[in-house]
This record gives sequence, C-alpha cells and structure tokens, in this order.
Amino acid sequence: MRFLITISAVIFAFNLALGQTAFTLKIYDSDSNKFVTGAYGEIQYNSSAITNQFAKTFYQGEYLTKEIKEGSINKMGNFNQLGLDANYGAYSSIRLKSFMGRNPYRLNWFIGLYDRAHTNLSVPENLFRLVFEGNKQFAGESIDISGFDFKLFKYQQLQTGLYFDNGLGQKIAFSASYLNGSRYLSYAVPQLSFFTSDIGDQIAMDWDFTYRQTNLENERYLPSNGYGFSTDLMYQFSYNSVENSNNYMKIEINDLGFINWSSKSQSITSSDSLLYEGYHIKNIQEIHDSLIQEISVDSIVDSHTYLKTGKFTTYLPTRISLDIKQQHNEKLAINIGISYRINANYTPLLFVEEQYNITKKIITAGRLSYGGYTKLSFGMNIRAQFNSIGLFAGTNNLEGLIASRYFGGFSAFGGLNIRL
Repeated sequence: MRFLITISAVIFAFNLALGQTAFTLKIYDSDSNKFVTGAYGEIQYNSSAITNQFAKTFYQGEYLTKEIKEGSINKMGNFNQLGLDANYGAYSSIRLKSFMGRNPYRLNWFIGLYDRAHTNLSVPENLFRLVFEGNKQFAGESIDISGFDFKLFKYQQLQTGLYFDNGLGQKIAFSASYLNGSRYLSYAVPQLSFFTSDIGDQIAMDWDFTYRQTNLENERYLPSNGYGFSTDLMYQFSYNSVENSNNYMKIEINDLGFINWSSKSQSITSSDSLLYEGYHIKNIQEIHDSLIQEISVDSIVDSHTYLKTGKFTTYLPTRISLDIKQQHNEKLAINIGISYRINANYTPLLFVEEQYNITKKIITAGRLSYGGYTKLSFGMNIRAQFNSIGLFAGTNNLEGLIASRYFGGFSAFGGLNIRL
C-alpha cells in the first residue's frame, strides 16, 4: 500500500505551494518609449474537480469531512486535472538606434531574469476515491485506475531577444533563453488495477509506472541540477485599418525548449503484479521481527523495482496561443483567444475579455474563460499608467474566492514598469 500512500501525498503536496500563466513577450513592448524596465509576478492554481475547500483543508492537515470530499468527487469525470504556475522576475527593454533613415521602424533589445515553477497532474476518479475513501467501496470488484500523471518543474530563466515594430501594425518578437534546472519530479502510471475480495482477505494489484527525480542531496538555494534552452516567438498584425493598430491578431509560442538533468538524477521503473493473501500463523509464539521482515509487502514490491541513476531530458510545457483584439470605441475593446499547453495535461483554454477605459490612464477588464486546468472561471484586472510609472494587478479566478466549496481555482498577478 506504500505506492497508494505515495500517490496521495503527490496529489496535493504542491497544490498550495505555488494554472493559466500570463508570461508572454508582450511585456517587452515599449511602444514609443526608448527604455522600459519592470518586475512581474504571478501565482495560479486551477483544478477541474478538486475544490478550493478540499485543497485548503487537506493542506492544513484538518479533517476531511464526507461533505468536503463529495464536493470534489461530484465534479469528477474519467480524468481530472490540476495545474499550478508560480513565476516572478525582472526585465528591461532598450530601444536600439533608429535605422533605415526616417522610417517608423523600431527595434528593441530586451533581457529578463525569472524564477519559475510549474506543476500539473491528471488523476482518475477511482484512484482519488480509493486514496481518500478507502477500498471497502470496491470490495469484490477489480477497478482500473490507470492514467495517473504528475510533473513538477522548477527552474531559473535568463531570457534575451529582439522586439521589432514596423510602426504600421506589425510586431515580431523572438527570444532565446538559458535555463538552470533546479528540480524535477514526475510520476507516470499508464497501467494500474486494484482488486479487494468481498471479505478483505485478498488484495491484488497490477501496475506499470515510472518515477523520476533530480538529485535531492543538492538542496542549497537555487540548486543547479541541470541545464537547458528554450525559445519564444510572437507575431502580431493589425487589421481593418492601418491607422487603428489597436485592432490586432497575435500568435505566440512560449517555452519551446528542454532541460537536460544531471547524471545524479534517478529513474525508477516497475511493471509487475502483486497478490497478497495475508500470512497464516499456526502458533502465535512464532511471531518475531525476522519473520515479519521476511513477509513485509514492501520487500515484495521492491523485488520488482528497477533503479537507474543517470541523465535524462524533459521538455517544457510549451504554450501556443491566438489572441484577437477589437476596439469598439475610445472606451471599449474586446479580446478573444485560445491557448493550449503541450506536455502539460491541459485542455484548450477559450477566453473572452472586455476592456473599459475609465480614463486615458486607467483601464479595467473583466474576463470569462473555459478550459485549461479548470472549467468555467472569471476574473478582473486593472492597469494604470501615471507619467513614467505603470502598475497592474488582477486575478483570473474570482469564482474560487466567492464559492470555494464548488470551484477549484486561485490566482493573482501584478507588476510595475518604468517607461522613459
């Protein structure tokens, strides 16, 4: 049963320590300014089934009532997702000397340094029920609980690139990044079945899983357990009117890259079955430590487990997005878009955002989205520009704050910039 206990810990060990990230190349757009510098941070947690009330109660080590557990179970389907992102850092964008004579072309060089973390998982409903409600409900039947998948990335990113604006509505940006891999942890369970007899005298398991982790002995601040590279690409163009460049379509690819983990990393694979029928003791005086050690379930499981120490490579959860903005008038604009993350247990995210200019310096927006790591969510944000200083803050998950018993989502983001 150690395997099931380990999975239960993994499901929630990270769920409040750190989603739908907003890290894009758009932050490097200096408009007509010659220099922009700023700082940005975000924390986003979303789940399609696990409610905020369940996550908070579990994380705080409090008792999970039947009502709290059923609040999550009633929202579950065959596979249920959870995602977390925590990113923060600082950046600068500098206008290079104008070129091509008096044409309105602008070229910026930018650089950014960030600390980043991402976690995602997919968990079958029956596995969730087995871990948190026990196996009595499945007595006499064999259940298929395959498909559990968990990944954790922690790394630092040094990003640099160019942002090109032709002044006629077209913008192109690309970057190259060096990545310092701090930590990686993953569980992949493509096959897992579980059987309990009617009277509980027999347990059978059939499994196939892979576990990977980086060097746990390297625990200093910002450890280096690997290195990698990534690239980001963006293309934006205006439509309908060259003069009104506020109407645009933007296509972007973020975090297209990989990390090579060090030779001290570990991989554990196991593919086998277990039938446990207890141990019949004829004489109670036969019980002693050496006998118990010989028949321990852990020794049976360990005999089918293979450990390998060495390098391996993982790919980042790459994001692809399409964003369309339509300016209605001086006060109102609407954004619609779709995004998808590869290698991240993610479903396509659709969103619509309505922007309202309170004044020329203050803009508010309301957002409605469906997909990603959750289902329906809504949020709001505000941006303000006072002379050379800009501020912004917001959330994409008001529903999780208002009704934590029914929704699984929490997010907050914000930052500031100085434009000269």
